[in-house]
This record gives sequence, structure tokens and C-alpha cells, in this order.
Amino acid sequence: MTRVRPAERTEPLLDNPHKGCATFQRFAGDPTEPDEQWSEEGPLRFPARGRHAANPAAAAGYLPSTISYCRWFWEVLEPRDGRLDLTMIRGALAAAAARGQTLQVRLMPFGSHGQPALPGWYRRRYPIRRSLIHGRTRPFLEPDYAGVAYRDRWGRVITEFGRLFDGHAALESVDLAYIGPWGEGAGEMPQDRIEEFTDLYVRTHPRTTLLVNLDGPQFAAGLRRGCGWRCDCFGDLRSEGGIYVPGKTGWNHTFDAYPQAVVAAGATEVWMTRPVTFESCATPLGWWRRGHDLDLILRQGAKFHVSVFMPKSCPIPSPWLDPLARFCDRIGYRFVMRQAAWADGPIRRADGFRPACWIENTGVAPVTRPYRLTFRLRRGRRTIVLVTGADARDWLPGDTIVEERLALPRGLPAGRYDLAAGLVPPDGTASRVSFANRGVGPDRWLTLGEVRVA
Repeated sequence: MTRVRPAERTEPLLDNPHKGCATFQRFAGDPTEPDEQWSEEGPLRFPARGRHAANPAAAAGYLPSTISYCRWFWEVLEPRDGRLDLTMIRGALAAAAARGQTLQVRLMPFGSHGQPALPGWYRRRYPIRRSLIHGRTRPFLEPDYAGVAYRDRWGRVITEFGRLFDGHAALESVDLAYIGPWGEGAGEMPQDRIEEFTDLYVRTHPRTTLLVNLDGPQFAAGLRRGCGWRCDCFGDLRSEGGIYVPGKTGWNHTFDAYPQAVVAAGATEVWMTRPVTFESCATPLGWWRRGHDLDLILRQGAKFHVSVFMPKSCPIPSPWLDPLARFCDRIGYRFVMRQAAWADGPIRRADGFRPACWIENTGVAPVTRPYRLTFRLRRGRRTIVLVTGADARDWLPGDTIVEERLALPRGLPAGRYDLAAGLVPPDGTASRVSFANRGVGPDRWLTLGEVRVA
């Protein structure tokens, strides 16, 4: 046998799709937010990339990103009753694609105190009420969740988005959002209405990955219908007078919400087939200033098999750039070609090519989009692509062995061919996912050596 054992890459690999660090309300290469500030109101204009983004891999003080996450309030999506305006979605999808990203989206019915409320036309015509969920001194307006007006009117926004954008090549995922401020789940909605809204998302987005927020009663309903999940306060270690809970027993999400909710909803194995996304609680810069335990936070994230980490496009403290880069390298999938082997000597065209590969997923989750292990034979201007039946979605963390006979095309000239391996989507012949090995070229193909065809 001829055996090739490519060296594993040691520096973080941060340009693979569907995983790693995400930008927020902006796109790869855009400047970061000022300090710890950010806006919940999504972008409405998409200027051409400036000089600051000549290399869109990363802005100063941030990490390279292949995912953008944007969210918009109802008041800009439907400024007049029945007059939907989703042009900003088209702009964001185009901007993401131009920067080498895909787009995660959330459409939000309303915000909390001091943020965009339900649209003015809705408040004037349909039942609303004051909510005290976030404290008696900071009320905000919410709809009558049990009424048909909210179901029908917010439902038509969801339906129109699905009609226009379901299955879009640049659309990474869509959040379920229909209860509480930002749609995160803080509110009381009848269970039958929860089921209706969840079914509506599933019905109108059959080709799009859906994510349900961990908070509130919608979590279990979304999981039952095959959604992935996300949380919005990853890294929360707040407690009065202490750094984190073991010192002072104050409530926070890390110790008192996320592990309990995941177990209670039966979500511990969702990561095997659907993605998990985490949004930072405040920002890593805030964690740094408050003395949070970064190692504890990152170990918790890896434990939940997260694939995407979104730190709100705020500056990351320079001493934390490397540990967060390594975290973003390890979350989601990370495929290492440990060994590729094939019969020594010339390959007879009648016998086909019979590679045997040992691939290790050293990440914490599989990839949730279809990619096939593929071999490329190249000689001069002639290129032959041999696609295996091995689907990378099946590669959970750990080892995978792929052994397959691949037919060579008739009339293939005898001679020496350069051999490379890649991961190719079903509708293409170009490698779109890089192995975490040295020897991967700019075209994402991993050089394996040379084969002879007899």
C-alpha cells in the first residue's frame, strides 16, 4: 500500500463554513462596534466594501468569520398594515455572500423597554397590554398572544419571508421568534398557539435550518419538530459581589438556566443532527473587565457541542484573541485526514481507484450541511473528480473509516496524476470545506501525492 499521513494543522482554522465566530448586524471585515455597545436594530443599508475590508477575513480586534447574524424588528419589516418591506433581507444576503459568509436571521415582533415596540398601526387597531416581565419599573407593550390578530399578522411576516427566501444559498438559518421581547420566549402564550407558530415556521421553511431559543415554552415545541437551538446569554457568570457562583450564590444562566433547560427538554443529543448557536451574554470585553473565568465559559460551550459563537461584533481583548480563536477552531466540525492509503503500483482502469481513509473529527459536532468526500486527479489541464458516497454529516466527533471503489472514466489516458482530497457539496465539483491539515491549498483541496493510471 501507498500510505500518506498529512500533518495536522496547528494554527486555528477559521475560514470553514457553517461554524466558528459570527459577526452581528454587520459583515466580515466591517469595523467592530464601539467598546461594549451594540444595536438590536438590523442594518438597512449595505454600502460597498471599503478599504477597511480589503481583506474581509477579520476586522481589527475581531476574529475571521464565515457567518453573519442579523435581526430586524417588525416595525421596519411592515411599516404599514399589509405592506411588507423585506428589501433589507435581500441586501444582507448579498452583503454576506460578497464577504464569503452565510446569513443567520431573526425577525423580531418587538423589543423591551426603550426599544422598537409593536408597529404603530398594530398598537392602534389590535389588543395590546403592558408587560412587567422585566421589572415593574420598565414595562413594555406586548400583544394579546391568545388573540387571532397577532397570530395572523405576525404569521404573515413569517410566511412571506419563507416564500421569498426559503432555501436561499446564502441563508444559513432562521430563528423561531414569536414570544416576548426580541422573540426570545419571555412571555405567556397558550400552548396551542405555540404549536401553531412552530408549525408555521416549519411549513414555510422546509429547506432552511431553523433554530429555537432555549428560553421559554417554545423550546420543547421546536425540538419536537427537528429544530436546532440557540441561547442568548452564553458566558453569563453574574453574581453580586463575586466573580462567579461558587463564591456567591447569585442566579445566572451558566449555573441556573442552560444545563437545566437542556436536560429538561431532552435536548442533550440535538447537536448530532442540528446546529447549536451561542450568543455572548454582553461581550467578551465585558467578561474581561469583570474578571470572568474564560476557561470555564469555553469549556461549557464545548460541552454543549456548539457550532457558532456570536460575540456581538464588539472588540475582543487582545490577550483573549488567541484562546477564542482556538475555541472557534474547535467548535462545530474539524476534520483531520489522518491517513489515506491505496494499492501500490499502477491503477488499472478496469479495477478503479480504491482509497482507504481514516478521518478524525477533532471538533465537537458534525457539519449539518451535505458534503461528500471527493478525490481529484489532475494531469496538466485534465481534471477528474471522483465523488464517494461518504457524507460528512455522518462524521460525529471521533474516527471515521472510508473505503470505497471509485470507477475511473472510460478513455482516461494512462500516466501520472496528482491526487488531492476535498469536501464537495452535492451541486458542485469544487471543494468548499478545508481539512485541518497542512497541505491544503487556496482551493481547499488537500494534496495527497501522486497516482499512476495504467
